[in-house]
Amino acid sequence: MLKSRTATVLGAVAAATMLTITTASAADGHQHATAVAGPEWDEFMCDDAVGARACFFHDGDWFSIEDRYKDGNSAVVKWKISTSYNGPAVRSGYIWNTSGYDTVRYMNKDFPELYDVFFYACEGNWSTKKIISGSCGTGQSGLA
Repeated sequence: MLKSRTATVLGAVAAATMLTITTASAADGHQHATAVAGPEWDEFMCDDAVGARACFFHDGDWFSIEDRYKDGNSAVVKWKISTSYNGPAVRSGYIWNTSGYDTVRYMNKDFPELYDVFFYACEGNWSTKKIISGSCGTGQSGLA
């Protein structure tokens, strides 16, 4: 009786964990940053590219993305979270500011605490979901 109850509980926990991981992963990928306001920036990391600036605020896992170039392309944050620089991505995605030149948009994510967040400011084409080759900054990292 105890063995079957333990197996049932462990199976339920494993299913709930997989559902949580699947749901979080489904929310990643290519997303629009639509919020016009974000947190007060008192501690943040930023990466600059020619046509974009991306910043990460660790308290609450906020990204900002600024379109700095009037060229018809979108500003985009390319990001991943991992347990180490060379480690595989636990989650990854793109956050697009498609609102045009001279706009800043924000997106709030929910990352596991103490994971490394790696991100790049880039330019891209929203309709094709392609990053323009050579458009990304050198990259930045922070801690979730």
